[in-house]
Amino acid sequence: MDETFVDSSPTQSSDDSQESSENSTTGDRRMKRREKNREAAQRSRQKMTARADELHKEYENLEKENRSLVEEIKGLKENVAFWEKVCKEHESKCFLFPPDLKELGSLLHPASIFSGTGFSQELLSDLFSSDDLKNLIGECF
Repeated sequence: MDETFVDSSPTQSSDDSQESSENSTTGDRRMKRREKNREAAQRSRQKMTARADELHKEYENLEKENRSLVEEIKGLKENVAFWEKVCKEHESKCFLFPPDLKELGSLLHPASIFSGTGFSQELLSDLFSSDDLKNLIGECF
């Protein structure tokens, strides 16, 4: 014979309702925590995306600036080459240099011609504009 024992004491039934109440409270807390975590993760992903966009824009600006500087350097090198050629052509005809310095100057790099005279290219550049130098060179020919 199968005997079934049913305890209908009031303490057990209140324990069950208290336990189910705790389970629902724990479940609610867990759901709220998951929702907060999901929102925090979404905000974090949005921040990372915004930062990546910002870095990409900065990269593009730096690339653009770099291309501009490379072009400027190219132009400056061409300018230096032009003025070195002008100095080289002019040094043998210039009346500003003593004859012994002219001979020495033809053996030296045009930028170093002024080193023995107390002049420097920087000083001449400060004293004369490009047009002034062209006129001065033209007078020496």
